[in-house]
Amino acid sequence: MTQPKVTIYQLRLALADVTPPVWRLIEVPADFSLDWLHDVIQWAMGWEHEQSYRFYGGEFAYVESPQVHHQELGKEVDATHHTLQKVFGNRSRYLRYVYDMGDHWWHHVWLEDTFPAAMEVKYPRLVGGERACPPEDFGGVADYTDFLHGALPDDDPRAGQFAEFDPEAFDSSPRPFPNARTYVEGQEEREATRPVAFQPRGAETLGELHDRAAELLDEAERIDDTFRADLRRALEDVTLAEDALPPKTADTLQRARDEGIGIADFLLDCVRNYKSLTASYSTAPFHAAHLLSFWHLDEGIAVFEQVLRDVDDDAEGMVETMVRALIWSGRQGIEVLLDALDELSEEKRRIAVNRLCREGLRDDRLLEQLREFLHTAGPHDANVPYLLAQYGDERAIDLLHDALDAEIAFLTEQTDADDEERAKRTDYALFLTEMLADAGETLDDNQWRALEELEDFYWPSPAYKKRLRRR
Repeated sequence: MTQPKVTIYQLRLALADVTPPVWRLIEVPADFSLDWLHDVIQWAMGWEHEQSYRFYGGEFAYVESPQVHHQELGKEVDATHHTLQKVFGNRSRYLRYVYDMGDHWWHHVWLEDTFPAAMEVKYPRLVGGERACPPEDFGGVADYTDFLHGALPDDDPRAGQFAEFDPEAFDSSPRPFPNARTYVEGQEEREATRPVAFQPRGAETLGELHDRAAELLDEAERIDDTFRADLRRALEDVTLAEDALPPKTADTLQRARDEGIGIADFLLDCVRNYKSLTASYSTAPFHAAHLLSFWHLDEGIAVFEQVLRDVDDDAEGMVETMVRALIWSGRQGIEVLLDALDELSEEKRRIAVNRLCREGLRDDRLLEQLREFLHTAGPHDANVPYLLAQYGDERAIDLLHDALDAEIAFLTEQTDADDEERAKRTDYALFLTEMLADAGETLDDNQWRALEELEDFYWPSPAYKKRLRRR
């Protein structure tokens, strides 16, 4: 009996942060679960199934046994219940895979091609690759890199234990997975449509990424290990963890710039080419912007502003990143952002104003934006009163009083409004009084009297009333 046709996914695996690259090319049925893919990756790379794993794609973390609803890097879901076809079904072509939650061996997983299963071919199978993966429990990328460069301390037991280990040794001849099977009859052997050679994702927009990374890492050796780790992550494009580049690295980055390490052009390209990179789930544009902002470069500020103007409103993460980068670029970047506010879309302006306020900026142009948002959004945006209460300016407090007066007028005069609208406006009036109380303000006699007379207005507690009534 002829079996139904099965779609095969050609996946490229690459071990993150390791130079020269360790990579594999595998072909896997599309109906395989991520848990099964984990088994295939272990076999293809050369790991030994001794540690736990996770996949990351979009907002999800795919794990063996989900324990909680939300983790730092994504919502946890069961890897056994999600197939490759499901995960890659929404135009996604990239996953991250981490093996060993102690050593954190990160892998890229790219979907390169799809095709029907071929006749008499067993899948999954390995069709290409280079170099051995690191020994199990070696200690992570930094230790393995030192091992490759002969930089492990003489008394490190691993130096002798793995003296016979050959990082170049790998049998790249095509071979099936131990439990592989034939999925379909009647089709001819498929010719490969892509050369079996390492090609980092994003190289078409960033140049010869691997060669450039090796060159810059060699230059960076005279800075310090902390800088080299951060730079390696930036240069490896999609490997950046969310906490890889905090502001505390600014000093080493500045030293690197002073010593002439030419990474600014690379980082600028990452930001400029955000569309092609983020389409492959790359985080490089975000972290490159953070790196550049520490240097206060004129060209960086110009790129941040241009991307902020060009990026779609629904790409909130990129909008937020460009806003932060401009603010972190110092007074010049802040001035550029403030001058651009009136020309940005309403959504971008909201994000920018919110971040500027939370960064503690006080400026008349910012206060004017808050005034406009307060009048246009009304009870639909409680964030604006909160920002005004934190603003620390009498003009901001006056705006809160004006907003409360407007809600009191509605509740007093629009007695025929439906219950849902009155409830919403009452809640907003209560929130405004809370913001005034937090700012150390009291209500005037007219406000107090009007609120006391409203049947559907409630006071949370006597202490709360006392704060607003205090004279």
